[in-house]
Amino acid sequence: MGLSVLGVALGVAVVIGIDIANSSALKSFELASETVTGKATHQIVGTNDRIDEEVYSLIRTELGIRSSAPVVTGYAIIPGPAGRTIQVLGVDILAEEPFRSFTGSLRSDLDLGTFLSGQRTGVMSSSTAEALGFGEGDEMRLLIDGIDTRVSLIGLISPSEALTEASIENLLLVDVSTAQAMFGVAGKLSRIDLILTEENREEQISRLEEQLPTGVEIQKSESRSDTIE
Repeated sequence: MGLSVLGVALGVAVVIGIDIANSSALKSFELASETVTGKATHQIVGTNDRIDEEVYSLIRTELGIRSSAPVVTGYAIIPGPAGRTIQVLGVDILAEEPFRSFTGSLRSDLDLGTFLSGQRTGVMSSSTAEALGFGEGDEMRLLIDGIDTRVSLIGLISPSEALTEASIENLLLVDVSTAQAMFGVAGKLSRIDLILTEENREEQISRLEEQLPTGVEIQKSESRSDTIE
């Protein structure tokens, strides 16, 4: 009887443990997806995963959609026994505040001149940097498609909310031009994030569809998150 009860208890414990692990992994994914997508309602994407940065100029100047932000994203490996993979997010920090909340404080704390200079500089969460053994001012060695590159940490993000901290755990934030150089995609973007207001959303979408070049389309942010999931 004792062995039977113990066997059932162990079985239940294993099932609960697996369920907790699955829930934790799903929540981690949702947080990471929300962090990268931010508050964008729509995104401009290319059919071949890259779009010309001139499309961003078209959106900002000719179409007058100011709530827009360019993004270049990809992955890099930090060499070592664990071989940890991090996501590199290249952004225009001056256009970012409406989209990703954790970038707001950076504008006042960060040396924008150095960050925007095109040098290999970036910022990451203080907890991730500590876990990797890096500090502010240190140089990180990264591997991108097997090619060695270096990035200097010029700032650390210390969010006040635990959920925000968890969502940027494996994120390296760099300037969009830095990301283009790191991934060898000069003049190209991964996507353009948009915040379209409900009042004239349909009109803006219609104008965008008329003006966007071939191979570039607009889609809802939720549809991209669903595809990733």
